[in-house]
Amino acid sequence: MTDETLPTRSDRVAGGARGRRSGLLFARDVLVVVVIALLVAFLVKTFVVRSFYIPSGSMENTLQINDKILVNELQPSVFPLSRGDVVVFRDPGGWLPKSPPVARNPLAQAADTALTFVGLSASDSDDHLVKRLIGLPGDHVVCCDASGRITVNGTAIVEPYIVLPPGQKNAATLAFDVTVPKGRIWVMGDNRYDSQDSSRNQALPGHGFVPLDHVVGRAAVISWPVGRWTWLTDYPGSLPRRGGEEGMMTPVTPTLRFEKALYRDGVTSIVAVDEVGRGALAGPVAVGMVVIDTGVKRIPPGLRDSKLLPEPVREALEPACRRWSLFHAVGLASAEEVDSLGIMRCLGLAGARALAALEEQGAEVRDSTLILDGNYDYLNPALMRPARVVTRIKADRDCASVAAASVIAKVHRDRLMIGHDVDYPGYGWVSNKGYSTPEHFAAIAELGPSALHRLTWLKDLATLDMPT
Repeated sequence: MTDETLPTRSDRVAGGARGRRSGLLFARDVLVVVVIALLVAFLVKTFVVRSFYIPSGSMENTLQINDKILVNELQPSVFPLSRGDVVVFRDPGGWLPKSPPVARNPLAQAADTALTFVGLSASDSDDHLVKRLIGLPGDHVVCCDASGRITVNGTAIVEPYIVLPPGQKNAATLAFDVTVPKGRIWVMGDNRYDSQDSSRNQALPGHGFVPLDHVVGRAAVISWPVGRWTWLTDYPGSLPRRGGEEGMMTPVTPTLRFEKALYRDGVTSIVAVDEVGRGALAGPVAVGMVVIDTGVKRIPPGLRDSKLLPEPVREALEPACRRWSLFHAVGLASAEEVDSLGIMRCLGLAGARALAALEEQGAEVRDSTLILDGNYDYLNPALMRPARVVTRIKADRDCASVAAASVIAKVHRDRLMIGHDVDYPGYGWVSNKGYSTPEHFAAIAELGPSALHRLTWLKDLATLDMPT
């Protein structure tokens, strides 16, 4: 038989106290865990990863409206950014329209604030933008080359991610020729004709550049909806990676390999062709041509595509290019002709005038083969008789004869624009040569267009819809 002692009243009271103490200890432990979790989430959100949602279609088809992305905040604070990265940044000033205040349920507002605090929501997404990084500090970024592509430090970049409207080939709505300042980057949306990016904001005080200290981080992952979970790539191989602070690459030295291959195929005379001024807001478009034959000698030392050469170097090299060629000429089509005929027909018109000038000098152009930079033959539609044209992408970079034509045409047009600056002061043509720069935009706004401005281009600029 087992003795069983019934608990006394004092034992029952002591047991209840121990139970309450255990409950309090459990609640304390839960609270500590929750506080630590919230603190860790806050620290992660503040220094490591942050969530944003996509409010517009400027990055389609890479990002869709209402996608949610996770942003790596260790770039650029700890690790450097690379060209091609998708980055999130605060509005540099004036890029986004002011949003009217939205009345919200206090409970919903409190919940959203709490979730934003720990990085699970992004109540400030409307104050930020997301774009693709195209130019790093020191980069020379230009749009567009003859094939409609953007060049970075003289190299055309391949952009498989961009969306262009049917019939458009230029990788931007506005031409630009910029060098990215220290501590700044140049960004563009993948949906190029529906993006409020650097190219659309050149006239603002920041000139379209984004300060690096405005960059929140690199978009790394599409986290929502579930069906779109994916890592975001910077498309290695499409853009040059990062280089040093100056972001410069070694320029390609042109050769005569392509020309000599044509000679081996039976060609006896070559007319090399390149255009300049295609993307300018003012002044003519120019097409330069040089004639060489099988007796061509060593190329002029230092010869490069004119876009890769500083102005003093081009000026010094131009006489050597003229002496090196058998014949040379530059044809022009005026801003008024560009307005009435369009840029492509004017390229052909300027080319036809250059060919006529070569014939007047005694060049046998009828039996020559023409090397035309780019992938589109704009010459033959403008000629009375057909010409043998060979198109080659980046011929101005790779082919010595075309590089010489580009230098001659560039120097010729630059001198014209410097001379016109005397007749039409205030637009800065001595420095910008009629191209789109922030100072040029500001002068047009203050003075109005001159007789040498392409009015249809300015009209398009003034009426351009600029969504985010």
